[in-house]
Amino acid sequence: MRGLGGKVPGSASAQPPVYRRVETGESPATLRCHRAAVRLLVPGRRLRSTAQSTFAFTRAAAEEVGDAGGGVVVNLLQIPQRVVIPTAGRRGDSYSRKEASFARNSSDAIRNNRRKMELLSIILFIASMLPFSASNRQGDALYDMKLKLNASGDQLSDWNQNQVSPCTWNSVICDNNNNVVQVTLASRGFTGVLSPRIGELEYLNVLSLAGNNITGVIPEQFGNLSRLTSLDLEDNLLIGPIPASLGRLSKLQLLILSQNNLNGSIPDTLANISSLTDIRLA
Repeated sequence: MRGLGGKVPGSASAQPPVYRRVETGESPATLRCHRAAVRLLVPGRRLRSTAQSTFAFTRAAAEEVGDAGGGVVVNLLQIPQRVVIPTAGRRGDSYSRKEASFARNSSDAIRNNRRKMELLSIILFIASMLPFSASNRQGDALYDMKLKLNASGDQLSDWNQNQVSPCTWNSVICDNNNNVVQVTLASRGFTGVLSPRIGELEYLNVLSLAGNNITGVIPEQFGNLSRLTSLDLEDNLLIGPIPASLGRLSKLQLLILSQNNLNGSIPDTLANISSLTDIRLA
């Protein structure tokens, strides 16, 4: 197709063709048309485009040689800038604007969907990490409890701080969400003290440390165990008063603090626990 580069074959040599830029009121650099409405005249044959899309002739201009049913029949000749040939009137411009608008809307939709997917991925990642994060906090609290109790090398040996979840540890029971709900460590010979961090086990239902040699006081933080139903610290060497904070344990049913060296008066707050069915303090 020599029409894209220089002289058009078959054109008259006596009279050079007169070239005129096809315009529709816009800058020649932005003229557009619908490809299905354009016919191109090439010496020796006629071509009619059929693709349903806007197209452009790069570095080309048009010599208008006649009208063909609403389209423009043209020869293509090389010029120093980009021109897109329009159809007669403004119909091609209407096509191009609709297509440009559709392209912009599609691009915006893709970007918005990408942002939503990225945000969803972040949320899912954070949500997937929450059980492990909770398990780590509970594991840290239990490990601190082990240290404070002066557990020997063979006692609670599987309570490993580097494990993701404490739910596999001996004497620890968890629910289906990996929350620690029961710790039973009766008659193990512990000689240390009670860790205040036990109060961080917010899902704990049962805590039994009876029959050891635990000294020191009952931490005020035990009052944070809002789901606790059973607390058994019987037969230890505990001293000091009964914490008034235990009165906040609204679900407590069993409270056994007998056979210790506790002193002071019984807190009035214990009377607020309507669920108590068994209480032993002497």
